[in-house]
Amino acid sequence: MMELRPILLSCDWTPQKDFEAYEYTYGKPDGDYFSDAFRRVAEGYGELNKVIDAALAYFQRNDHRLVPVPPETLPLCEKLLRLSFNYRHTRSN
Repeated sequence: MMELRPILLSCDWTPQKDFEAYEYTYGKPDGDYFSDAFRRVAEGYGELNKVIDAALAYFQRNDHRLVPVPPETLPLCEKLLRLSFNYRHTRSN
C-alpha cells in the first residue's frame, strides 16, 4: 500500500500567505483565485492520468506477469497500485 502523507503548513500560515504563494508560483489568477486553482488542479489531474495510462500500457505490453486491463477503466489509485507493484517486482529481479 502506498504511504499517504498529509500536507503540513506552518502554524502562522494565513489565507493571505496562501494567495501570495499562489501569485508567486503561478502569477495573477485568471479570474478569481479559487476558480483558477481548481482549474489548475483539474488540468494536473488529467495530465497525471494520461501519463499513468501510458506507463500502464507500456508495462502491460512488456511484462507478461501483468493481466492486461484497459487503463481508462481503473481509478487513479488502482493504476498507481498496479504501477507500484510492477516496480517493486521488477527491481527485485
